[in-house]
Amino acid sequence: MSDEKDFAGSDVNPDGVDYEAVWASVPAGDVALGDRVRLRKAHPCGGFDWEVVRLGADIGLVCLKCGHKVFLSRRDLQRRMKVHFPKE
Repeated sequence: MSDEKDFAGSDVNPDGVDYEAVWASVPAGDVALGDRVRLRKAHPCGGFDWEVVRLGADIGLVCLKCGHKVFLSRRDLQRRMKVHFPKE
């Protein structure tokens, strides 16, 4: 029997990435315009991935699946962010 929990109750995705370790190492202050982030909960359209389009007191994000725009405080983004993909 495996030590890992099933996907629904763990931070290990089916692709084998430990998102908790990645998330803990990326503060929200290190995001830049054009970066992509994966949030912990899905958007109602089913998308998890967002692009950073505005930096300031709030951080503007655009859903990469449906194009919906939202603004999150830096604190909320830090709490909700699972993975950070820096712009290349």
